[in-house]
Amino acid sequence: TFARAAGTVLVVGSTGNIGGAIVRRLRALRSVTVVEANRSGTSGAVKLDIASDESVKTLDASLPEGVDHIVVCCGASSFGPLESFEKGKWEASCSGKFLAISKLIVMLANGKELRCLRDGGSITVTTGQSAKTVNRMWPGLAANNAGLEAFVRCVGAGTADARPRGIRVNAVSPALVRESAEKAGLPLQGTVPADEAAAKYIPLIFGAASGEVVEAGSQTVFTKSHQRPASPSKAP
Repeated sequence: TFARAAGTVLVVGSTGNIGGAIVRRLRALRSVTVVEANRSGTSGAVKLDIASDESVKTLDASLPEGVDHIVVCCGASSFGPLESFEKGKWEASCSGKFLAISKLIVMLANGKELRCLRDGGSITVTTGQSAKTVNRMWPGLAANNAGLEAFVRCVGAGTADARPRGIRVNAVSPALVRESAEKAGLPLQGTVPADEAAAKYIPLIFGAASGEVVEAGSQTVFTKSHQRPASPSKAP
């Protein structure tokens, strides 16, 4: 148990493999209150689509008492090689993750466009090791995740006094999640179980770090799937 674990945590994307595992770990902490958010808003969860500005703007009304920490475990990127994209599809891919999550961080940190995150709180987002994995099928994933990691390192840097409202911003960069690989029929080598990935979020949520990108697992480039690269290798 993390010694400093306390407060209210909003988990966005709580129905996903990693999001669900984070919720389970947080609910096991005695002094933590968990609020779930997802696109369907079922089972008492806050209804939220991070790619929709109108949906994001409803967060304050959905969380009138505010939260201490926000975890984002969602975001959509398009698979496929460069030749599979055209301008509109590329814009949609970038909007689905990098733009959606970075805009959400901006709105939460400035405390003007969204007021639901309390001063001194934290935002922990999910990137992915495609950011540094060379794969012809992953330009959409790589661009979103690499851009988001650079953004997190920049906006989370410095002392609490130097950051807007003292907000801490961090990211977890998981390898391909094992449960997702199993469902897709992909090789399991180099994948990471959702619960193992979820464990990486807890110190970032409740600790003192900011501007950190923490890896979970070690991504292996696939050699026996439709995502086969030109020359098999392990991500650096």
